[in-house]
Amino acid sequence: MHKISLATLFSGIGAPEFAAREVFGEAKTILACEINKFARQSYLANHEAPLAFYEDVCDLDAKAYAGQIDILIGGSPCQDFSIAGHRAGEDGERGNLIWQFYRVVSEACPSVFIYENVKGFLSINGGKSYQRFMDTLRGWVITATPKF
Repeated sequence: MHKISLATLFSGIGAPEFAAREVFGEAKTILACEINKFARQSYLANHEAPLAFYEDVCDLDAKAYAGQIDILIGGSPCQDFSIAGHRAGEDGERGNLIWQFYRVVSEACPSVFIYENVKGFLSINGGKSYQRFMDTLRGWVITATPKF
């Protein structure tokens, strides 16, 4: 049986890896990417080390992984979209990382990708940021459904 190849961006402690093991039994993590030192330490304490572990998504040359990733999962930082934050949106220091997710999808060409973020992403900037992001992804998206 084919072992699912997984890549995660904004990997945190590796929740997508836990979920992949639950769903598929086994998955090979091709790459993970997490900038927070403590989250990286927790990730490595709880998971087999991925084939590559990047700190900064901006440094990731995803073209090197084209055709190797079955599932790419990521959720860029939510602080700039959250109703609990300052709502800087995609112009914020972290909010602009939604475009890094798109860049990696377009370079790595995974079979499937999953992007998640907070409900506030739908309404920031009158919904324009969400719509622009979705319009940009249209060529890649088979089904896009906000779930909250």
